[in-house]
Amino acid sequence: MSKKMKVALGIIFLLIGILFGLLFAYGFMQRQEEPDVDVKIAFRDEVLSCAYKVYSNPAASYWLARAFIKNCSECRLYNFHIRYRIKEFSDWSIAQKYEIIKPSQVLLDFYYPILPKRITAEKTMQNANLQVEWAYYDRFERKYTGNKNYTLKILGPNSLTWSSLPEGEILSFQDRFNNYLLIGAFVTRTQNLVRKVASMALKGLNTTTSDDDALEGFVRIFYALRQLGIGYVQEPMDAWSAHFTQNIQSPAECIENKSGTCIDLAILYASMLESYGIRSVIILIPGHAMPGIVLSNGTYYPIESTFIDKQYTLRNFANAVSSQVTAQDCIRVAQQSVQQNIQKGTIIFMYPRDAWKMGVVSLW
Repeated sequence: MSKKMKVALGIIFLLIGILFGLLFAYGFMQRQEEPDVDVKIAFRDEVLSCAYKVYSNPAASYWLARAFIKNCSECRLYNFHIRYRIKEFSDWSIAQKYEIIKPSQVLLDFYYPILPKRITAEKTMQNANLQVEWAYYDRFERKYTGNKNYTLKILGPNSLTWSSLPEGEILSFQDRFNNYLLIGAFVTRTQNLVRKVASMALKGLNTTTSDDDALEGFVRIFYALRQLGIGYVQEPMDAWSAHFTQNIQSPAECIENKSGTCIDLAILYASMLESYGIRSVIILIPGHAMPGIVLSNGTYYPIESTFIDKQYTLRNFANAVSSQVTAQDCIRVAQQSVQQNIQKGTIIFMYPRDAWKMGVVSLW
């Protein structure tokens, strides 16, 4: 073999060695850069159909699902995108895209679905499937995918769960009722029966421009409901626990049934006020709810609406009121209760108009 041939073969073997070295290094780099992403999904396992529109409003903070995305590898992830749907009620959401996720970087992604009104058609609880899909690429343009599925409980339109927080995160009275704004879904200005009863009580009053007339109407509603024979029905003992799902009547149902719990009566009272342009408030204290009126200057007056039921009141609270159980008695009792709970920090003021601005819209 000539010297030139030996040199040529040496160069060829060298190049082959370099090529194999490069291939080995490339494969090693690929193994070293194998991506690892952790996707954890938190979701509201109980969806309140009474307030189905609120879940589409990011400003209301009632996300239906939340993804915790962490890049657990030492390489970057590219073009990560994630999407969601509730199989029975929505199409796939527009995929949220993240161009680059750096090593150890954590992202939060939220799902605010647009739900159809037919979600309220079923009066009892129904199940639905939450589906989540994601995909991403490494720097070698290899694609990776993942998915998860969960079962949601869609509650009927008359159901309200007081809190959506896990028990371990409930530290205050406000936490125990963190869904309080959703009460606004039950306050309606448009039900014909509600407006009819309100019109009989408020006839001849200029309730939209006169605080004096609004206050007079506030008192008249009390006596109008008593004249209708509306009675108070006590809730079960655990009705005010954080994760109790309470059945709430619509205002018209409360009138038709001639009875209601304290929250039913507070909602009915607020609805009658709002139906004629009078600003209302619903006040929550431990184990109880009361309605109130808000005047143009912000002054508010609560009233003990369960005392519409005169027999119940005299049987249980005779020492707190006069024998006639007047509206003025009930305002005074409510004011005392409000002040006591303000001092304790155990009170929530729910203004229906604030709830409506957040997308909590009445079904009726």
